[in-house]
Amino acid sequence: MAFDAAIFDMDGLLIDTERMMVEAGVAAAAQMGTPLSRQVFLSTVGVDRHKSTDIVAQNLPQGVAIEAFDKVWRRQFDDMLDAGIPLRPGAADLLNNLVALQIPRAIATNALTEQAHIRLEKSGLAAHFEHVVGFDLVERGKPDPGVYLEAARRLGVDPKKAVAFEDSDHGAAAAWAAGMRVVQVPDLGQPTCDHAHHAAPDLITGARAAGLFD
Repeated sequence: MAFDAAIFDMDGLLIDTERMMVEAGVAAAAQMGTPLSRQVFLSTVGVDRHKSTDIVAQNLPQGVAIEAFDKVWRRQFDDMLDAGIPLRPGAADLLNNLVALQIPRAIATNALTEQAHIRLEKSGLAAHFEHVVGFDLVERGKPDPGVYLEAARRLGVDPKKAVAFEDSDHGAAAAWAAGMRVVQVPDLGQPTCDHAHHAAPDLITGARAAGLFD
């Protein structure tokens, strides 16, 4: 199966940052003495920053300001990022294989574009991508297909001739709506994979199912 481009989500797919974000939220709740469960933070996986903040705000007890909590949460997360960003299994091997196949690559993420660039640099993956499209560059974040369509536009390819790699249901729905071949590799929680052509336990298995890895 030939593709003109491969477009990737970032957090929880290529880099192990979704887990870090959840752990940072749990740590922030403990620091502030706020009874928020791990499940609250798991429910923010795959959505953009504005929506994740809204989800947490709806679960905060009365009298706790979301602005104060968000500041502690983001500081905890930033400290974790500064300590190092691990790659998800198979990420380096898959990207190196795509380089060998000369398949153009881009990032389509629900992170802010500037933050995405920083995380890619810290994780050592920045050189693998020609373009990085965050939710701030389009009208709406995932599950709207905007980031995927914009990534395809910047690569100069027909979205229907691109393969998309995702971990979350929100992201898979966005890539599906963009008309791409969708490989979903779940990270946290129990996604339905309803919008995946190929659901796989890891990136290499997913790439093989899509015909991108021997």
